[in-house]
Amino acid sequence: MVRKADLILVMETLHKKAIEDNEPGARGKVFRLGEWGKFEITDPYQKDLSVFENSALLIEQGVNQWLTKF
Repeated sequence: MVRKADLILVMETLHKKAIEDNEPGARGKVFRLGEWGKFEITDPYQKDLSVFENSALLIEQGVNQWLTKF
């Protein structure tokens, strides 16, 4: 899937690094959702509801910023 993808959006820099380390050909097409706003999105798994809500808002913000680029 990574090889066939044109664009891969992730939440955190660690996610980006993991994909690129696993598949060097992915470099240049893996970006954070918060790339344009220069922010990371914390994985809310097993965290408080407030972290989940904040992550959801940042995901929405990141998607909207990406949409303006196309």
